Amino acid sequence: MYGFARGPGLLPEIMNVGVGSLRLRFRGLAEQPVFTGHDAVLLPFDTYQDWLPGLSADGEPLLHDRARAEIRRAAAAGVTVGFLYEDCFAHWHSPEDLGRHSLGAQFLAELGLVATPLPGPTDDLEALVPCFAEYLRRFGVTESRFEARDSDVRLLPLVRTSEGDLTGVAGRTGSGDLLFLPGDPGRRFLEFFVALGAALRGWRAMPAPGSAPTVSAWSR
Repeated sequence: MYGFARGPGLLPEIMNVGVGSLRLRFRGLAEQPVFTGHDAVLLPFDTYQDWLPGLSADGEPLLHDRARAEIRRAAAAGVTVGFLYEDCFAHWHSPEDLGRHSLGAQFLAELGLVATPLPGPTDDLEALVPCFAEYLRRFGVTESRFEARDSDVRLLPLVRTSEGDLTGVAGRTGSGDLLFLPGDPGRRFLEFFVALGAALRGWRAMPAPGSAPTVSAWSR
């Protein structure tokens, strides 16, 4: 768990914890992250956005370049890399601003997708892959959706609203996976990641998805 904001009384900046068969490691943001050596790595969608006050125009792209390279290296080694969006990011930022400042938005664009606002928040989410059902039942909520923009990228849908809007998706990257998932831990930070860790364990135990229809067939 890399770079998630934690308020007073929740979790320390650096922490290792075991819950049953799960081993969770929480790490604060770093200029040169290392993601190999894990089964899965989870990051906020807006990783590095507004990280350091006064960060130079040259400094932010360098951070993104380092992190993108490390994510690709980890995925090539078989790591599942997941981006979580916990709030209404599509309401607050234009796609251009997201692409400039948000690591998750940059990878989303590479998959031929863009984030757009839903009319309002919803927790009426359907897990299209069963291993995520319990996690979504407890913590699934979103105010944003994903849409295809003139792309034939082949992805696997993970989550949609009752109205059919795509809110979670996965794509193969190297021998690993790149996931985008909704969710809000509230103040149950550790419970949140334990539930998501169990879901990811189930996900990694599934056979490789193979060929899938284009994402434009799933988003409205």
